[in-house]
Amino acid sequence: LHAKLIDLQSINDIKSIFKSPISHYWHSHYGFGKSFENHTKGLGDLALDNLLINVVATLLVAFSKYRNDNSYSERAVELLESIQAENNKITRIWQEYGKKPANAFDSQAMIELFNTFCTSKACLSCQIGVKILDR
Repeated sequence: LHAKLIDLQSINDIKSIFKSPISHYWHSHYGFGKSFENHTKGLGDLALDNLLINVVATLLVAFSKYRNDNSYSERAVELLESIQAENNKITRIWQEYGKKPANAFDSQAMIELFNTFCTSKACLSCQIGVKILDR
């Protein structure tokens, strides 16, 4: 799996790895012993995007550092730029301040800034925090 993810160039090719068929049991179940008539078969688009953001992009960056080859990091950025922005509690906070993420690269940056500066109340160490406080 690692070798396939590292070598694939197209986002559609990467997605196809995770869209493999599921066993017959999961066509009518959403958990062990829990049947469901209209269950979605396989990963939904949101779950797939979350895997690409949190697993594949992270893997590419880690491999880039391991190999000392920036081309993998560049592919991770391209991947994140091609995925729709996340919609979660943190990105909605940013939107309240007029900053809407254009793609997953932006939403990941917003999450990192929030976790680094906002949660530790380090507003004066953050250029965005200083700007907001200057109002």
